[in-house]
Amino acid sequence: MPDMSTNTVKRKAKTIVIAEKPDRTGIMLWSGILRYAGEKANWKTISLATYQCKKPISEFCSDIRSLHIDGLIVGHHLRHRVLSALSNQPHVKIVTTEPMNSVGILPCCVIDNAAIGKSAANLLIQRGFTNFCYVKVEAPDEKSHSDLRWESFEKTLVESGFSCTPLSFDKSLPSALAKLPRPLGVFVYNDRLAPLVVNACAQAKMSIPEEV
Repeated sequence: MPDMSTNTVKRKAKTIVIAEKPDRTGIMLWSGILRYAGEKANWKTISLATYQCKKPISEFCSDIRSLHIDGLIVGHHLRHRVLSALSNQPHVKIVTTEPMNSVGILPCCVIDNAAIGKSAANLLIQRGFTNFCYVKVEAPDEKSHSDLRWESFEKTLVESGFSCTPLSFDKSLPSALAKLPRPLGVFVYNDRLAPLVVNACAQAKMSIPEEV
């Protein structure tokens, strides 16, 4: 009987190009993609962020033809330029981060804002909170994501018999927080905003984690 322990199959490394130029709403999405790709033992990733340190985007797109890649994950900023560079490589599997892509029906990966809002509400309920607020943003490139998270957060709370107060992130936030009942479960739009809301709570004389 042959010794199967020595009969190993060497996997060919798959090369995945991560072509990104993320805006503020895309930073977490792309960091998650890179983290996931980094966990795959047979994946070799080439990220535009690191590649661009040596060459401009125009050369990056041209060099894609000679990279012998298996897959491509591309954001909407560079979609047309990168896909044009791969026009003669139909074997390459392509995924976009743009839900409504205009280059045909491509698989896409997007942020599930509804799931984020629901998870946040359920977590705060499980922690025993009965008073809630959501700190939202009004920036044009983030408002749609913020609104979707708020809608799902509020819906989940209402279904459990609770209500929620939406607050805008502006100069009035400390005084608005100070008027809310405590202990208060606060859901913040994203991680980047969270430290600023912590500062707002301090200005409102609200102790964390005793009251918030």
